[in-house]
Amino acid sequence: MKKIWTLVVCLNIFVWQQAEAEILKLPLYKLTPANTVTLRCITDQHDIHIAVPDRWKIERASLHFAYMNSSGLVEGSSRILIKLNDYPLSQINLRPNITEGEKDLELPPLLFEAGYNKLSFNVSQHYSMECEQPCAEDLWTTLMLDTAFVELEYSLKPIPKGLASVSKFLFDPKILPNGEVNIVLKDYSSEMVTLAGMVVSGVARRFDYKKVVFSVSKEIVPGMDNILVGDWDFTKSILGDSDFTRRELEGPLLKIMSLPVDAEEIVKDPALEQEEAEEEETDEILEEEPAEEGKAEEAEEEKNLFDDTHGLLVISGVDLDHVKLAAETLAIMSLPYPNTDELTAMEMSVPDISLYGGRLMLTPDKKYTFKNLNIGSIPFHGINAPYRDITFRLPVDFFIQENQYGTLSLNFAYGAGMRTDSVLMVLVNGKHVAAINLDNPNGDIIEGYKLNIPTFLFKEGSNSIRLRPILNPSISKNCELLRTENLFLTVFENSSFEFPPMTHLVELPNLELFFLSGYPLTRWPDGYESQFYLANSNPEIISAALNMVGFMTQKNGYPLLGLKIAFEDPKDYQGELLILGDVKSIPEHYKKLSPIPLTSETRVPYPVVRSWKDEMAMAFSKQISGIGPEKGLAMEFQSPYQKGRSIVLLTATSTGDVLELCKALLEPKVQSESKGDLMIVDLTPPDYSAVAMEVGVKYFSGEEGKVSEVDYYLWSKPHYYIAAVVSLAVLSALLIFLIVRRFRKRRMTDEE
Repeated sequence: MKKIWTLVVCLNIFVWQQAEAEILKLPLYKLTPANTVTLRCITDQHDIHIAVPDRWKIERASLHFAYMNSSGLVEGSSRILIKLNDYPLSQINLRPNITEGEKDLELPPLLFEAGYNKLSFNVSQHYSMECEQPCAEDLWTTLMLDTAFVELEYSLKPIPKGLASVSKFLFDPKILPNGEVNIVLKDYSSEMVTLAGMVVSGVARRFDYKKVVFSVSKEIVPGMDNILVGDWDFTKSILGDSDFTRRELEGPLLKIMSLPVDAEEIVKDPALEQEEAEEEETDEILEEEPAEEGKAEEAEEEKNLFDDTHGLLVISGVDLDHVKLAAETLAIMSLPYPNTDELTAMEMSVPDISLYGGRLMLTPDKKYTFKNLNIGSIPFHGINAPYRDITFRLPVDFFIQENQYGTLSLNFAYGAGMRTDSVLMVLVNGKHVAAINLDNPNGDIIEGYKLNIPTFLFKEGSNSIRLRPILNPSISKNCELLRTENLFLTVFENSSFEFPPMTHLVELPNLELFFLSGYPLTRWPDGYESQFYLANSNPEIISAALNMVGFMTQKNGYPLLGLKIAFEDPKDYQGELLILGDVKSIPEHYKKLSPIPLTSETRVPYPVVRSWKDEMAMAFSKQISGIGPEKGLAMEFQSPYQKGRSIVLLTATSTGDVLELCKALLEPKVQSESKGDLMIVDLTPPDYSAVAMEVGVKYFSGEEGKVSEVDYYLWSKPHYYIAAVVSLAVLSALLIFLIVRRFRKRRMTDEE
């Protein structure tokens, strides 16, 4: 009977795992940067890419959307065609007398592939059965994406037992709506949490820009991917006695395995529980005892129960030095190699890094071809050819001077037979800067077409150069057949862009720069000369810190191997500092420096008047008060230990609210509100909101964080600079006057 029960338990586990099918509702406006999309001209198309992780098996999918079309369309020849991965699924006839409609459509699961699946809305629309202009005003259909959604029902595939799956399968940026990873630690010491930070940094980098939430515990958390970080004794205490834990460890270990599941934690079906009770009563009556061999088999079967749909990564070693080497190895693994289930790390060396490195970062005064930027040649074709963005980042502490120019050099070719008013539009950060005329009716190949773009159009952090063609067909006669095959433009991969050198000097505090790239803590891409100070050592604050490590890594694109996490106040620390903790635990000397002094008697700023330049006149109220629940503060101010260095302080009334604050800061909506030195965040998930202000003292920071006295006075107190220039001008004029007078006097003496 017990053997039968063991089989039932295993089947129950299998059914329990398979029954965990998830249903995900994806609003389409979150998959494309618009609430509505208007399809124009006689033919147009809009694509939305739906991410399907490698570990998902789509069981069912459906689409719902609404639309509105022009009342000037001709019925019978105007329609919308919906495709999935270029496979036609359905057509909707557009009618002039019924201009609004909704559509519910089942999407075949077999058409979904692991990767980004293209959902296409193709429109063909006409306003006349005879002659018509290709892009007349009446030719439009609008998709209401703000109410549209795709619903996916999926189950999880088993985790491949190979370390190659870490990058592509386990930690996949296509996972929706966000990733979740738990870190299992032996204790919450500074050394262990710093190692956890290295691991989190490596994991977050694999999720790319996708939000990932981290938690920390001393036990394995079921139902999610876990990473065990600790020495061999701790590993054995968590995983128990098995062939894996009985062996002698040879060195730093990195291993992937299915997530162990405690059979006692499985929720059993009531019918199975009743059957178990009846079987136990039968066993007691019959007093049948299985053989010793059977008992051993049953114990082994019950003990080795695993959740194959979630993974456990083991990062271990004989001592903490071994664990550190294994953690660093995981953080830098970027290829699907090796595909064994474990590796022993022997040694690791990382390349030299420089200031202001990281994801998509441009080095000033260096020419980058489109090929170097991983763009390659860019083809455009047709009347409504989609635009293409060239994205890159500039250091956020660039002092961008307005009297210099970036150089865009284009090599391109375009087809014959186009109208001479065809152009290639060039936009920088959404602003039109040029329209290149494609006016040769015979087509042409152009080399070295240079555009000198003023540097004031660029900004610190992320930038984009958009190439948008307008290709018009040449029609010489009314009702002539419209052909579009000749409407093409190709910008070649040897086209280039170069940005001039700039001074690294920035006015702080500015939380917007922190949310752009983690600056100033990521001035060095690996977090060198930066430190986290956690005022509490409980799991909530540690989880909050790990989430901020992941956030900074994703913004900068480089693992933070040089970042230290400590629980003691780093007095006289000369680098950048991030402080996390509830208000009561923050040391008094930091509270007094913050934009809102967090002491019992505080001085609170209130905006009164907003000027035309978005500058606020502030009133200050001296009061005895506090933050209160469901509120969090993010603040930045100058370090008292080194001029030009910064402290970022994240706090709330409780450690739970501090964790919720850090989760809120991962949301793009909150990040978009960041500016100045103070953010007050409403901790009301999922609709977080924030208010930002500038209330503190300004300071400047240079290339390495420090700033000289001369630079400080020149930039923070410009009247000294003006006085120096005026004094120099007066002295120069006086000197010239004395020289001229002496020369004139000598000449008069010679004449006499």
